[in-house]
Amino acid sequence: MDAPTIRPPEKDELPALAELRWRWVLEQGGTPAVERERFVRDFVDWASRNESTHRPVIMLHGGKPTGMPVVREETGSVDVGGL
Repeated sequence: MDAPTIRPPEKDELPALAELRWRWVLEQGGTPAVERERFVRDFVDWASRNESTHRPVIMLHGGKPTGMPVVREETGSVDVGGL
């Protein structure tokens, strides 16, 4: 089995990160404030507009997105979620 790959996402991978984030919120017992499709759309838009301060990272395993840590440049904090 291939080792996981961790790297910045390509633009076309942002929807997959949004899906991972959506699932992570649910796994943490959260209740999303909007429907999934809107969340994905808004996440992609937000991530694109905030590249200078929030750098998402995608984890791929076997070419499939499996994780979505995000490093906040201003604080150095890391938000990690995934499968």
